[in-house]
Amino acid sequence: MTLIAGIRGIRKSYIVADSRATISYPDGTTEIKDNAQKWMHFNQFSTIAVAGDAQLGAFIAKYMASMSSEHQSFAVTKSNFDVYLENAAVQFNQFTGRFTSCAILLVGYDVTQKDDLDAARLGDVMAAGVKKHGEGVSVEQNIDHEIIE
Repeated sequence: MTLIAGIRGIRKSYIVADSRATISYPDGTTEIKDNAQKWMHFNQFSTIAVAGDAQLGAFIAKYMASMSSEHQSFAVTKSNFDVYLENAAVQFNQFTGRFTSCAILLVGYDVTQKDDLDAARLGDVMAAGVKKHGEGVSVEQNIDHEIIE
């Protein structure tokens, strides 16, 4: 089973990808590693997580990272993915002769765009436990200090 997920917060995003990798060696043996890193930062604004075939994911990540610079905006990184992702997959096939698949979650932050996160909806979700108990009932609830700010 493969997992890849992202959660978007007010100030940052969190991503997770499975960490198990099966490595096949030329002699036919295989090794399973449970701590493989399946994410990569492109720059201060963009990160990807990969699930599925790790060799393809790593190839695409390196290919796309070669077009990235440290201060490149997320919008440019996303545009590069839209334009060059298919070419990266074709080059992987030509280089390895393999047809395989992976899922890639591109996460980033664009400082030039106004954040459209629905903070009122976030507040409603966080307060659901309190509202469920009704008025006049004391409920202990921990809220991350960054969210309060």
